[in-house]
Amino acid sequence: MQVKKKKDHYTQTAENLMAHEKSDAIKIDHLAFAFPISALRHCRKAGEIKPDIELATSYKKSFFTNNNIPQIKRVKRNGIYPKPPVIKSSQALNLEEYEAHKNMVAMLMTDFYEETLKVWVNKVLGFEISPMRGRGLHGYKDSMTLRANGLDVGFIGVGGQRDTIYFQISGTGCKHLFSHTTPFVVHHWLSKVFTVTHLSRIDLAFDDFDNNFDCDYARKAYIDGWFSTSNTNRGFKADINENHKYRYDSKMKKIFSQEMICVGSRKSIIYWRIYNKKLEQGIKQDNFSWYRSEAELKKWTVDCLLNLAATFAGLCPFAASVDLDKGIRTKAMTKAKEICLDVAARIRHVRRSAGRALGDVLEAFEGDISKTMGLILPEETGGKLGIPPTYQQLINHVTEVQHV
Repeated sequence: MQVKKKKDHYTQTAENLMAHEKSDAIKIDHLAFAFPISALRHCRKAGEIKPDIELATSYKKSFFTNNNIPQIKRVKRNGIYPKPPVIKSSQALNLEEYEAHKNMVAMLMTDFYEETLKVWVNKVLGFEISPMRGRGLHGYKDSMTLRANGLDVGFIGVGGQRDTIYFQISGTGCKHLFSHTTPFVVHHWLSKVFTVTHLSRIDLAFDDFDNNFDCDYARKAYIDGWFSTSNTNRGFKADINENHKYRYDSKMKKIFSQEMICVGSRKSIIYWRIYNKKLEQGIKQDNFSWYRSEAELKKWTVDCLLNLAATFAGLCPFAASVDLDKGIRTKAMTKAKEICLDVAARIRHVRRSAGRALGDVLEAFEGDISKTMGLILPEETGGKLGIPPTYQQLINHVTEVQHV
């Protein structure tokens, strides 16, 4: 009789994300989550379980051949996680005995959870844990430091908060984490083992080295309403903050020491930062551009780990234009402007597939754009599709046409 393997059940959002085309253009730059500390008891069943092994322990004379025959003893191995303590029930004669038994059980379980946590953090996440710092964290009574390659890359908060444990991993920590494992594996542990449904925080970032998606682009996108998560008045209508720092040189040209556009606030569910990463990192190299578009998401579904690019592109039309891909909405929101996403997809094809060819044709016709586009575009091209200033900037960049 063949036993059917039980299929994992995923949410519809998770199914859509896994079925969507994957891309490595989006990275995680901050990650925070919490789960009940009691959920660590599931690690032993879900984690790295080694099969039973057989060991030859003794020999016995064969009755028929008088030869020595090894006696095989099956030894069961329980994997890398510690066994839970055996708690024997007892009858307390008074309140003092009851409290003593209760404290003993708490101590045994605390030791068990601590040892399990160390193994899980090291084997699954790839970090080391420091001793307790004697300092709280986000409402937790005490905390520990996450370390990787000798660097502090995050914290663990314990104690209180409805008996949960809290993880906060920095950008450097995320880089180490996902060199050790994958977002899919982290999703499996959080969602399937620890029953986490929402992340406390996740920052998704896109790095642009072609000077296409700079702060000026973000400002134009905001004017076009592309940071809205809805095409209704209930959408994400946040303030914009041009957080620049600069001085003027002798020719009254701005010399930036910080170039940043922020949309929303730190208390918003979605908080955007578009900034000059080259300036932030203090890179002096000429002919080099590095802008980062970063979305700080709070209380976001854990399913977003299954497809970062689709999650990012599904946030709003601005995100779709940056990642140049159709997105999957991973938060309750109404339908975004599909027309913007369609234009973004077409420009993606032009930039990645035909950019150089278009340049060659332009050069052949001595920069005559009308003649070039007349040869390339099909006869049925046309319609009532209006291109807003944001995508006009992209088109200008592809064709290398600068308005005077």
